[in-house]
Amino acid sequence: QDHYVSVTLAELIQQAAWILVAEYLGSEIRTKPCQNQPYSYSVGKLKIHEVIYSNNRWRMVSPEGEPPMVDKVEVGQTLFISPANAGQNYGRHKMYYEEGIDESPIYQSYDTSVESVVVGEKYIFFVRSSSFDYGCLEYCLSGSYESLKKLNDIKGLLGNPAPSPGVVRVQPQQTVAVTPASNAQPSEPKGNCNSM
Repeated sequence: QDHYVSVTLAELIQQAAWILVAEYLGSEIRTKPCQNQPYSYSVGKLKIHEVIYSNNRWRMVSPEGEPPMVDKVEVGQTLFISPANAGQNYGRHKMYYEEGIDESPIYQSYDTSVESVVVGEKYIFFVRSSSFDYGCLEYCLSGSYESLKKLNDIKGLLGNPAPSPGVVRVQPQQTVAVTPASNAQPSEPKGNCNSM
């Protein structure tokens, strides 16, 4: 079971490489290999309408043979967005199906005011370059999207952001417990593309 620790809007802003106004265009299912059970996850598709904030401090290079990592976002681009914590969840999936180990991590999440994301509507997305699904963006945290009604609040916080924690923007994954595998598949974090 996944556990969540809520963060404030100001703390979410600190973790974003980009804050975007984008139209949600839908999603598609992708898979990654696993010895006993392929890992399936949903990626959303966004059309960028406005870049509210850009602070891409990380220059990451994807492994040879993989698409280049996103290091620039511009108005008019259409980009895919992976779920928050996708890399950790893939690792947990492999441990569960290949080694019989089931972890219960603690993730950060944001309590968005958005009930559900609707295809064709615009939202504010808090994203970074994905180090799991190369060539995609990634939600900073579970629930890291917001209603356009919060735009002035966000711009106000950008004018007076909370103190920066330094170059480390995301807390390392913590583990609550490691237990032997049962027949249950590890659950996906709330608020990612799967819930859209």
